[in-house]
Amino acid sequence: QKAARITRDDAAKELKRVEHVGSALPEFALLMRDQICAAVGVDAAALPYVAELMDLRPEQSRWRVAVEKVLRGVGLRLLVPDQHYASVLRFVNETNMRGRLQLHHVRASASGREAEPNTLAGKLFLVDPDHPCAAEAADVVAAAGDHICVDTPDVFPRFRRAVTDTGLYKDSDRLAIKDDRRALRPSEYIYQGDVAAKIDALTVDLGAAEEAYRQARRA
Repeated sequence: QKAARITRDDAAKELKRVEHVGSALPEFALLMRDQICAAVGVDAAALPYVAELMDLRPEQSRWRVAVEKVLRGVGLRLLVPDQHYASVLRFVNETNMRGRLQLHHVRASASGREAEPNTLAGKLFLVDPDHPCAAEAADVVAAAGDHICVDTPDVFPRFRRAVTDTGLYKDSDRLAIKDDRRALRPSEYIYQGDVAAKIDALTVDLGAAEEAYRQARRA
């Protein structure tokens, strides 16, 4: 009963947090950014994470799991414009960030090229193409997600890099990777420009946690 209550309370807390901050990113990522922004005097909107600027195309829901698994690390890169990069590096160097942080230097020369539609990156689109970091985000995702989307690993030999909808991907001729350490729930997805979908998923989680707690109490 105690474990069920803790799970329920955590689910309620996470739902309330996401409703308040309006971001699909995990709490640790937002806390690190807030810490950086407070130190260097920059608004949080100026330092977006890659995943905050990208979303899955509505008609590509089949590839949600692959996107969230294969491109999750890329989505958690903090984009830092050139004028802030040196000061951010100094602060992070002198500070225990209590987590893993990826700082990506945003170039003025970023092309913002659209990814090939038959690749994993092509399943995503920019939710805010006018953001100063949008072109860099598009370039980062296009480079990291250049895997050709295929139905079966039987055709992996035909492509330099490829991926299936379960998240198994060919990284090179001698390396294929699939990360099933734990199942990703919809409430943990980060490529969600529309945070309403995240809130809906968290509401489902909370309902399930409430029911588990009621069952524990009855038992």
